[in-house]
Amino acid sequence: MNKKSIFTIVLVSISIALMVFVAETRYQHMPDVSRWARATGYGFSPWLYGLIPAGLWIAWRRLRKRSYDFRLALLWTTLPFSILWVASTAHYYSASVDLQNRSHVTNSGNTAAVLEDVVELLENPSIERKIRNDAMHLRGNIVRISNFAAYCYEHVEPNQGFLDVAQAWEEKHRLHIEMVAAVVEATGGLSEYTRDLLHRSSVDVVRHQVERQPLKVEYCRLKLAQIEAGDYDLDKNEYDVQAFERIQEFQID
Repeated sequence: MNKKSIFTIVLVSISIALMVFVAETRYQHMPDVSRWARATGYGFSPWLYGLIPAGLWIAWRRLRKRSYDFRLALLWTTLPFSILWVASTAHYYSASVDLQNRSHVTNSGNTAAVLEDVVELLENPSIERKIRNDAMHLRGNIVRISNFAAYCYEHVEPNQGFLDVAQAWEEKHRLHIEMVAAVVEATGGLSEYTRDLLHRSSVDVVRHQVERQPLKVEYCRLKLAQIEAGDYDLDKNEYDVQAFERIQEFQID
């Protein structure tokens, strides 16, 4: 077996590994056809991106009337994209897989645990750590409400009442939400990449909660009714109340 064949086998194996990995993790709750279609697209995307520079290089060689090896060119241009895909997948899931496991610990702290730990991995650990952790914990509880309502509306039952409940809850806690946002911004803010990662982690936890229920419609209706009744208000949990007290004392420059 020559080096080119070994090179091909290695890159194809990486693509297959990526495909299986995301099919069994990120897309595991989708129907089989959609799950494997999306997973295949993800795993073999490096080859599609590699076609662009490979095509440009071959066009340049043809213009200069020089010989070229399309397969070898595609392998070399696919390699960096494969490395990038592996690195980004490992980076994301190293922060989220363990955090999703922690989501079984408490009902009220699922998303907060995800957000809090991901930020610890991505943000500067020297910036007002305690206050920032309090703010991120509260931010997690806040976004959990809207993400839960949106997921139930989009994937379980298109019930406008779900969105109305979440909107009313946010309006009820508007001052708290604004205060938390101000503290997060004052202690370093969030980059667009981090914000997107936190959002996806939060949605993943919500998806895990909902999809494991045998009666999804009834579950969503029950949870939204509890939210509307005030069971998930921010003054119901002692830690949340204490966290608000601490961030209220924080001086924002």
